Amino acid sequence: PDATQTAVVGATMAVVAQNLSTKKAADGSYDIENVAPGNVSVTITMPASLGGSSATFIVSVQPGATVGGIPNTSSL
Repeated sequence: PDATQTAVVGATMAVVAQNLSTKKAADGSYDIENVAPGNVSVTITMPASLGGSSATFIVSVQPGATVGGIPNTSSL
């Protein structure tokens, strides 16, 4: 969601080091499958129409897990 808690459709979520990415769904959720386990950097990039800012977060991925959810992007 953006600062108004509205889902930001089209934001990109990426695990850059593993060449994996997806776009956020209409409800603001996303899933990235086949992420190798361990600590990985997930980068969220807003659409160019909203300034294209980005933020990177470190997440711990367990074997067989999917990186996903509805992140708070209000700080972008």
